[in-house]
Amino acid sequence: MKRTDQDGWAHVVCALYIPEVRFGNVTTMEPILVSLIPPERFNKTCYICEESNRNSKAGVGACMSCNKPGCKQNFHVTCGQLLGLLCEEAGALLDNVKYCGYCQYHSGKLVRNVEYIICMYIFHV
Repeated sequence: MKRTDQDGWAHVVCALYIPEVRFGNVTTMEPILVSLIPPERFNKTCYICEESNRNSKAGVGACMSCNKPGCKQNFHVTCGQLLGLLCEEAGALLDNVKYCGYCQYHSGKLVRNVEYIICMYIFHV
């Protein structure tokens, strides 16, 4: 976890996968700049929390959306990490990486060259 620009704390993995989040200093990866996250990300419900009967956490925190166009599933980055739904995809010129994730349905359907993220961070859900 790292400090945010709003005197709070955030998971580094969440900062990588929520598209509007930036790092004040990319070397130290802090502070995590959360002020650009649109309010609607906080209003979405994590389908993984709902399915796991963690309704009290389903609407807490910013959610990412499934990267499959047209899919409306939203989930917390850390919930997706626990289920192996986060991935890195090479950019068009292979010189950059796109951090994305897919819901369980689309993750199982995709055939692509992806390096799945193994839990590298210690966090509390």
